[in-house]
Amino acid sequence: MGSGVAPQPDWREWNQEAKLTGRHAWKAFGREHPLQGGYEYRNEKLQRGSLTVPDASRDINVLWGQQELNLTSRLTLTAGLRYDNYSDFGDQWSPKAEAVFTLAPEHRLRGSYGHGFRPPYFGELYLNTPPFFVGNPDLVPEVSDGFTSGYTFAGKKAQVSVDGYYTKVKNGIIFFQLTPSRFTYKNIDRYDSKGVNVAASVSLPWGFAPSAAYAYNKRENPEGAEVG
Repeated sequence: MGSGVAPQPDWREWNQEAKLTGRHAWKAFGREHPLQGGYEYRNEKLQRGSLTVPDASRDINVLWGQQELNLTSRLTLTAGLRYDNYSDFGDQWSPKAEAVFTLAPEHRLRGSYGHGFRPPYFGELYLNTPPFFVGNPDLVPEVSDGFTSGYTFAGKKAQVSVDGYYTKVKNGIIFFQLTPSRFTYKNIDRYDSKGVNVAASVSLPWGFAPSAAYAYNKRENPEGAEVG
């Protein structure tokens, strides 16, 4: 007597990777300034009967470098650059920069900028489970430029962080409803994402450490319509 549960296609996933990193701290004006860099290689493969491409695979090569400058005892600047090359989606350069200012030993202000690059996942492209979901092989990579600012307090008994962010996204990859019972992923031309993250924790006697967190996010297209 059958169980009534349809058998699922076999799922086989392989991720092979190699990493090489280096670090050197050079001195100037009486302070050390760490320099880091590296190379990464990753091969991703996915086999599943419900993929429209049964043997999906890609090669990924990454080069990155980051320089930290301790300009004063209170101010640290960091700049970095990353190069991604995907065998199925081409390449992209992604810069980033960050500044951290120490108001007092427990209090810090920070701000950053970063460029993001996210190619679609295999499931977003090729997964096919009718009648509920169908992948979209026409997806293109999502790119973004994001800005963040925040404050942190790190005391002996309590920790608090407050961060705000604003990100401009191009070719955003979103979950999309085709019909009442059928879904897929699609690119939308542009949208802005903004929000706030707040977290706090306190250390109490006998090992108790209660914490609380709050997150707010809003995504809108250039016409002001909310993006799901």
